[in-house]
Amino acid sequence: MFFYIFKKKIIMREIVFLFCTLLIAGCNKYPEGPAFSLRSKQNRLKGHWYVTDAVAENKPVNTSIAAQTKNITKQYADTYTRWQFIEEDGELFQRVYQGTGSSFFQTNVCFFSEDSQYVIVENSWNSVNDSLEILRLTNKELWVKSVRRENVFLDSGQTVLCDVTETVKWKNF
Repeated sequence: MFFYIFKKKIIMREIVFLFCTLLIAGCNKYPEGPAFSLRSKQNRLKGHWYVTDAVAENKPVNTSIAAQTKNITKQYADTYTRWQFIEEDGELFQRVYQGTGSSFFQTNVCFFSEDSQYVIVENSWNSVNDSLEILRLTNKELWVKSVRRENVFLDSGQTVLCDVTETVKWKNF
């Protein structure tokens, strides 16, 4: 009888351990992690973010021209020196700083999509919302991807309508 009860307790512990492991493994919201965080997504997003890497891929629409990928880290860092995400009265705002002097440029309202996979930024200067797909969100790293359609001047000298995918990595200091 003692061994039966002891064996039953061990099986119950194994079931609880397995359930907890599966629950934690299912917490991974973003493709590049983290797998688990004690901080809320909003608290991880707040801070001063600086560009560490930026890549653009231009895929021409309705043409046989090959896609072009180029590193735009310097161009991106020169244009958007840093982002700052702050919370005021329960609302999340993005402040964009521009240029070498880090002069303040604009403030945008932003929020998470319902599934928390995107940060939606309501641009104050052109009334166009940017959807930034979150690839990684820790308190020190933010990786986002955005896709838009625009005319692009390619290396071949042609201006072509392209689907532009930008993947940008930011570091919080």
